[in-house]
Parts: sequence; C-alpha cells; structure tokens
Amino acid sequence: MKHFCTNWIVRSVVIVCLLVVFGKASAAEFSADGIAFRVTSDENQTVEVIYDRYRGDIVVPAQVTYNNVTYTVTGVGMGAFAECGSLTSVTLPETITYLANSAFYACNGLTSFTIPESVTSIGIETFISCIGLPTINIPAKVESIGRDAFTGCSSMTSITVDGANEHYCSVDGVLYDKQMSRLVRYPEGKSGAFEVPATVTAIDAHALFACYHVSSITLPEGLTEIGSSAFAECRSITSIVIPESVTGTLSDELFGWCRNLRSVSLPDGITAIGNKAFTNCSSLQTIVLPKGVTAIGMQAFAQCTQMQDIVFSDSLKVIGNMAFASCPLLNLNFPSHLEAIDASAFSGNWQLKRVDIPEGVTMVGGSAFEDCSALVTATLLASLTYLGDNAFGSCWAMTGIEVAEGNTVYTSRDGMLYNADLTSLLLCPKAKTGEVTVPEGVTTIGSWALAQCEGLTAIHLPSTLTTIGELAFYASRNVSEFVIPATVTSIGRSAFANCFALSKLYCYINEPLAIDSYTFNNIGPWNIMLCVMPGSLQAYKDAAVWQSFQFRTFGDTNGDGIYDVSDINEMVNMILGRSESQVLNDVNNDGQIDVTDTNILINWVLNGTED
Repeated sequence: MKHFCTNWIVRSVVIVCLLVVFGKASAAEFSADGIAFRVTSDENQTVEVIYDRYRGDIVVPAQVTYNNVTYTVTGVGMGAFAECGSLTSVTLPETITYLANSAFYACNGLTSFTIPESVTSIGIETFISCIGLPTINIPAKVESIGRDAFTGCSSMTSITVDGANEHYCSVDGVLYDKQMSRLVRYPEGKSGAFEVPATVTAIDAHALFACYHVSSITLPEGLTEIGSSAFAECRSITSIVIPESVTGTLSDELFGWCRNLRSVSLPDGITAIGNKAFTNCSSLQTIVLPKGVTAIGMQAFAQCTQMQDIVFSDSLKVIGNMAFASCPLLNLNFPSHLEAIDASAFSGNWQLKRVDIPEGVTMVGGSAFEDCSALVTATLLASLTYLGDNAFGSCWAMTGIEVAEGNTVYTSRDGMLYNADLTSLLLCPKAKTGEVTVPEGVTTIGSWALAQCEGLTAIHLPSTLTTIGELAFYASRNVSEFVIPATVTSIGRSAFANCFALSKLYCYINEPLAIDSYTFNNIGPWNIMLCVMPGSLQAYKDAAVWQSFQFRTFGDTNGDGIYDVSDINEMVNMILGRSESQVLNDVNNDGQIDVTDTNILINWVLNGTED
C-alpha cells in the first residue's frame, strides 16, 4: 500500500495548509472547551469543527457561544481530526449534518465511532486509514458517501446500514446502493470467498482495494462497469473471470499488486488494458489478450516477475510506456497491426534474446528495450521512422542491429545503426568487440551511441565529424585513446565519462571548445596526455577543464617542448619503419605519417611557427 499511503501523506499536508491559509481569511475561527471551530454562517449561526491537535476523548457540543452569539455545530470540517493519532474517541451531537473530506483521516486510535442520526453527507476519504475501526453504521438520513470513505480501514469487517436509509443498504456487512445495483465498498478486514450479487451492474473504484483476506471473487453476468483499483492489492485471490458483459477499457490499476493472482480470463469485449491494470502481479505467468484489444496502457504488466508469455491480440496498435517493464518474457510475437512501442515498454526483460520489430511499427520509444541483458540482435523493418534515445541501452549481449531495405530513416553498417544518409551514428551494439571505424561522411556521434561498449579497444573517428553527443563514449572503458578531428565544433556533457582506460587524447581543434567538468567525469584528466597543435597550446592551458590535462604538442616526438632536428630524425625513422609510429606525428591529421608531415615539421623547426 506504499503508493496509496504516500499520496495521502501529501494530501493531508495540503489539506492542513489550505485550512491555515484560507480558513482565517474567509470566516471567524475560535476555540471553546479545547475544540476549534469555524463560523460557516453568520445568518444561520452555524459552525463546524476544524483542525487542531486533538488527543484523548473528545465530546463535541451541540452548541457553542462566541462573542455573545450562540452557534449550532452542524459539521465536521475538512481534515478536522486528520492524523490525530492520540485521539481515542469522538462523540458528536445530533446537530451534525455532514462529515467533510478526510475529516478523520488516519485517526489510528479510534476503535469505535458512531455517526449521528442527523448526518446526511459523508465526504471523500472521511475515515481513510482509520486502521482501528472494526465496524461502522450508516444512519437512515445519509444521502451520499464520498469516494474512498472507508479505504485503509484494515480492521473493518462490517459496514451496516439503517434499514430506513433510502440510498444505501448492507448485505453480510458489504455496502451497496439501495437497489443493490452498485457495489460501493467491501470491508477491508472481512475474509473468505465473495460472490458479488447478481443484481450488481457496477463496482465502484476501490470497492475491494486492499482486501487482503478475500480468498476469491466471483463476478456476475450482467456486470458492465468496474472502477479503477477495484481489486487492487487483493493479495489472496489466485484467479478471476471477468464476465462477457464487461466491455471497453479494463480500468486503471484494476488488479495492481495482486501478488498471488495466477490466472485471469478477460472477455472478448475488452478493447484496451488500462494503466497499471496488472502491475506487480508477481505470480501471473501468462495472459491471453482478447482479440479486440488495440492498446495496452502505461505499466499495465510492469513487474509481473513470473510472466514469460503474452499472447497479443491481432488488433493491437499501441504498447504503452513501461507496459512490460521488468518481466521475464521469453519471446515477442508482435501482431501485424502494431504501430507504436512506447518508452521503456520492455525494459528489463532479461530473458529476451531477439526482437523483430514488425512492418507497420513507426515508433519505438526511448529505452524501449533497455536492460534486456540477453538480447543478441534486433531487426527494424522499413516502416520505422522514430527510434528513441537508448532504445537498446545496456543490452550487454547485443552484437548487431539489422535494418530492412527500404527504410528511409535508418540503415545499418557492420551491425551498427546510422541514419539513412550515413551522417549520424546512432547506436553501436554493446557486445561489439575489437576496433570500430566510423565511416567518412559521418558528422554526428549521437547521444549514448558508443556508450558502455566495453568490448571495444579502439574507436576511429572520421575527419568529417562535427558533433559528439552527450554520453557518446560513456563507460567504453577499454578504449585507451581518441583522435578528435579539427572539424569538431561540439562535445556533449559526459561524452568521455567513465572511460577508465583513456590515457591519450589527440585533439586537432585549434580553439578549445567550451565543455563542463562532467565531460571527462570520473577519469581524472590530469592523468591523460592531451596533444594539441603548437599554436593552440597556450589557449588550452588557459581553458577551463582542458587546463587540467598533461600537455604535448603534435610533432614534438621526444616531448621536450622544443622543435629541433631530433624531432625530424625521429619522424623520418617512423616513416622508414625504424621506430613505432605515434599519432602525435600526424601533424596534418590525414591519418598517415609521411613526407608531408616531415615538411611541416621542418618548417616549424626553421621558422618557429606552425604555419
């Protein structure tokens, strides 16, 4: 119930703040005999009980005098006794006509409560989380009961209704409307099997929420409406059949957190699965979607940690955000009408080995298959026009991505994903090993494109490159050096972060680019040799972040900071193969060390200039 309680902590704070901020501005407030009141009508001389830190036994009078005026107490205001954990009893007068929203929220010390016969209205969540209340009686005059009035009353085993009430009734301790066409609330503490009466056509939202002790629920034919979270956190039910009379969207959170639910039969008239409808149903192993289902909502089956099989409907078009996150699905047989797979839809499906995105799918959201650690390959067909960032992030076993011919947005080369015109590298599979050469013509290394590629030992960048995206090489921890061409104009945040083997950075950019401290995060640039053009050395020494590196300049083969004949001799020996070539002698950044580099170096020695 963590998700439920957290919301209510926030709401209770809001309630109290609203009372403090707006209450005094709109009506007179005063205290009498240890109880706080607010004037609700000067004309009718009425007041309501308002919030204070009440303790022990409280007896509210029928009338109270303030400034020589006698007022009738007609209501218990919003949040009046909210979170008064030391409150043991409250006695209300027969002048009370309403109990406002959250009036007794989380009064944990209440073990009994009598609603006055004069009450006509019970607000939203009036007794929510009164965990000590075993029973409650609804008087004859009550006309309305707000949503979740008794939710969180975990000890409550019976809700009774005065037989003269014209709006509500109770059968076997369960609350219904008078005609028994609507199930309002099943007491949370009640145990055993529950067969919903045949007269019921609608089940209210949260009607059986957190009824931990209900062992089974039988629903009648003729039922047409089931509210959100109606069966959420029914932890003891193992199976359920939704009757054919239920159609449309299966409500949000309907079976969420039913951790022992193993079997669900859905009717053919269901057209959509609501958000979190089966989230955290950790015993659910398989489900067959009705043939008319066109959409699966956000987190609909997330954290169903035993679900290995899903039979999609042929009509399915959209799979929502995190719909199957952290499920151990073995295979995905997508239907032919599928159009979109939203963000993180299958993230954390650790047993998936292959994904074939079918023809017709136009969108795959960010992180859609992230952390699918067994995934080896994926195929994208011609219809796909959008693949979100990190769609296959942390897929440690992935060796290749294939793109079908005819795709106008994407293509693949050597198992890596590019845009169609080969100007942007979008993704390198995480299990790729050895050296990677990004082809000439590529201008952009996308965000996360070569991130976490721990099997790579070298990444060769093209001379056409202009943009290195955020986290582009993040945690590619076995690459020891990078050569950044002079054409690069932008380096994104954390681009080289966690590249722990990086020891040499050859940078041909004349003017140091503005970068932040996260660009080389966690690798200590003071341990990395940065080689720059001699005419740019001082600018890099003065530039933020760059100034922390150990500096060398291109052509200074012996690292003494002086250009002389020894550097020329060393370069000649490299050209003749007498000594090992070094990138720092490729002074013109053409990928070769030859006579052109030698001529440039001779010019530097003779003229003391890089020109």
